[in-house]
Amino acid sequence: MSESTSPVLQHTKTILLLSEYGVLNGGEFSLLAVLRLIQRSSGSDWRFVAAVPEGSGLESELASLQIENVGLSLCDAYGVRLSQDDIRSLLADVIAKVGPDLVHCNSLAMSRLMGPVAKRLAIPAVGYLRDIYRLSKKAMSDMSQIDRLVAVSDATKRFHVGQGLDESQVTVIHNGVDSQAFFPLRNDPEPDSSPNARMRAERLRAELGLTTERVLLFVGQIGMRKGVDLVLKVFYELSEHYPDLQLVLIGQRNSAKQEAIDFEAQLHLDCVEVADRVHWLSRRSDVADWMRVATALLHPARQEPLGRVLLEAAASGLPIVSTDVGGTREILGGPLSSQFTGGNDDADALLQAISRVLDEETLRCELGDELRQIAIDRFSVEQCASQLAAVYRTLALATPNLSDG
Repeated sequence: MSESTSPVLQHTKTILLLSEYGVLNGGEFSLLAVLRLIQRSSGSDWRFVAAVPEGSGLESELASLQIENVGLSLCDAYGVRLSQDDIRSLLADVIAKVGPDLVHCNSLAMSRLMGPVAKRLAIPAVGYLRDIYRLSKKAMSDMSQIDRLVAVSDATKRFHVGQGLDESQVTVIHNGVDSQAFFPLRNDPEPDSSPNARMRAERLRAELGLTTERVLLFVGQIGMRKGVDLVLKVFYELSEHYPDLQLVLIGQRNSAKQEAIDFEAQLHLDCVEVADRVHWLSRRSDVADWMRVATALLHPARQEPLGRVLLEAAASGLPIVSTDVGGTREILGGPLSSQFTGGNDDADALLQAISRVLDEETLRCELGDELRQIAIDRFSVEQCASQLAAVYRTLALATPNLSDG
């Protein structure tokens, strides 16, 4: 982001970051990565203040960036969610307390809640569209009151424009990935760090007692939307042909709904016969290292606006086999990588694709090289940060500082 080509702000602008949840998922990690770069490249142009759940992982990560959290809970003292009117009153109180120049809503749901508040208070707001699901006319009307909506993929934009959003209101900014944190061992961007990365990979192998080179990886929330049942179905079929193949699942169930609890319980029952080869690791902070251990990533999601895990695997040079849903083909669109996307719920196609990757070492290397180049050329975190900062700057320059009275 070049200071010489960017409009000049007259003084520091305050951006209020709103997040309903404090759990660290893809959207939160994407936000954190971008904030680091914006802070570093913009000097004193921006001051960030957060309103997120206190005591959460997100609060802790924001604190590491010296970002103050004023706290936000959308439930009462008994854990019952507040009404929309009460939530909007709460958001108005937070805005009055912080006095921001701009509000950043880090989810579709928060964008919808904030829309009428932003319009009433005449404060510019950016809302993120990280989901693809149908909304009511009322929800669409609420969300359309946000000044600028940022979609994480062209597919996400098309979907919501198709529901009635004004196309001119939506900007596509793809999530970015740090190719210095996610890299293949064979193409380490920092050669001096390679022995350390290799040692970490070996420690992970030792942790699970892995003696095979064939390791299938899944990373994501444990739920129906991510297709974890398909992961296990495909692995069960593969296990008959590859007796040394191991499956590592990284992620946890976030939903407290009974159907989600039952779904997870059934998953464990379904893999009893191969339980010694299926490793449930819950949430991990060493995903980058696991991607250097794995042979391939299996991602049979049923809905995916733009999977952060796909970008991380691509930057890691890790072959990916995925369903062709949402914005996935915007990542896996290369001449080779596009051959490894299949139809939704098509277990046979996934099985055939994974078998090819497991059998052909040359193919794995070529696929990994193509994916890494795509990640570097089209999905760098620097590009994402620069584009989001440009949106901030445009809205902030169009509006006087509220704190100026």
